[in-house]
Parts: sequence; structure tokens; C-alpha cells
Amino acid sequence: MGDDLVIYYNDSIDSDNLAAAMALFKATYWKPTVRVLWILEPRQVCFGLSMTMDQITRCKELIKQHFPSFENPFKTLLNGDIKQQDIDDIKDLTKDNRKILEMAVKPKYGSINDATLHARLSALDLATCLSEWSNNNPVEVLVDYETLEHIENPVNLHMHHHEELVNRTENELKEYYDILKKVLHFGRRTDNLRGWYNKCIWRLEHDRKLSDISVERLVLDKVLNRIQTAGSVRFFGGSSLRILQQFLDRGVASKIKCHLQVVSLIHTPH
Repeated sequence: MGDDLVIYYNDSIDSDNLAAAMALFKATYWKPTVRVLWILEPRQVCFGLSMTMDQITRCKELIKQHFPSFENPFKTLLNGDIKQQDIDDIKDLTKDNRKILEMAVKPKYGSINDATLHARLSALDLATCLSEWSNNNPVEVLVDYETLEHIENPVNLHMHHHEELVNRTENELKEYYDILKKVLHFGRRTDNLRGWYNKCIWRLEHDRKLSDISVERLVLDKVLNRIQTAGSVRFFGGSSLRILQQFLDRGVASKIKCHLQVVSLIHTPH
């Protein structure tokens, strides 16, 4: 039998996911017979969407005023539980208030190519964190791009955590916010943000600190082979957990001990 295998499977590097990754790294880095496979699950995106705190506060007030049957305005906004038709039926909204309230409607996803760009940058950011912890030991990061065809994002993209900003330089942050502030046409803003993503990705791909880290596309058959030849397998994960269903379907689940990181998005009744 081979070395023991630990599979870390999660989405973006927001605070709880990064803490989980750090805890796992510290528990395994000193064990020479344990190999950790770091897998990132991408998510759908729509470039350029964000809300200020003032907009969030005002939107919650409008939800409470016009949709009193929703018990928790924040959860309603976070989940995108309001439909466009519900807002269209309100006749006495000012133009500004209508625009704010429409942020509580889930927007359409951007393109798969945009989600792929976002995933590539997120994976390189995760790799950067791992490189700082690993003291130049080899690290393997995989991206499960295929899952974008099968999952839904439970969060209103107006409200989603902007993990693309976590590992940026001062100049990259300035350029990002300049685009949001100065480029008002949505299509042009999206194009500019694609260019911004590509520049951030280029910088990290040419960072010598990542020379010992592999960031590649997940190939399921290769992961299944690693599971089958490992001495033992532990799975630490969150996000959609779609990959666990694939492990079940392919007959390797009985070998895996699972430890799940979960969060509940509460949908309020209407």
C-alpha cells in the first residue's frame, strides 16, 4: 500500500476555509508518510457586482418595508430570495429605491470562462498561502473545473465574499476599485475586470515562491487511482461536496473517512 492520503476539498479562501486549511496543514506537514491533495471547487461569478454597507442597510430596510412576510431581511438579501416580478409589482418605488431593492434578486451567472478565470486566481492564491506554510516542500493543488456545469451558487452574487481581493497587491486593489468606480458600462467593466484577472494570474504564475507548487485541472480518474493505492484516505471538505457523490458512484467511498465543514443558509418563508 502507498502513503496515507488526505483530500482537502473546498471552495474559496474566505476566513473559515483558510482557517480549516491551515489547521489541516499544521496537523499533517510533519508526517512524512501523509500526502495532502488540495482541491478547489470553483463557483459561478458575475464580475463587477458588489454592494456598499450603505446599500446593504438600505436594501434591508426596503425588504422589511415591502416584504414584511420575510422574517430576516439580511438572509433574504444574502440568499436572493426576492423575485424580479415581486419588485415589478410595487408601483410606488422611486427609481433609486427600485435599483437598490433589485440587488436582492439573484443575478444571472456570468460566463463559464469568467468562472474559470476566477477559479484559477483562487487556486493560485491558495497555493500562495500553502507555499508560505510549506517551507518549499512540494504541494499539489487541483481545480475541479467540471463541477461548474453541475452546481448552483446558493448566495446572491451581489453579496458574495470577494475572495479575489484577498491576496492582491496595493496596485492591484487600486486598479480593481478604479474599474468599479470609473467604468459604468457593465459590459466594458466586465471586459476590464477580465484583463485585471489575467494580470493578477500572470503575476502569481511567475512568482518564484510557487515553483514547488503544482496547480492543475482535476482529473477524476487520477484521484480515484490515488485513493485506491493509498494506505488510508481521509476527506476534509465543504462547499457542494459533489465529489463525494462521484466517489460513491465510482465505488471508492468505503475506503474514505469523511470530516465535513458545513454552513447553513437559512431560507426564510414568504
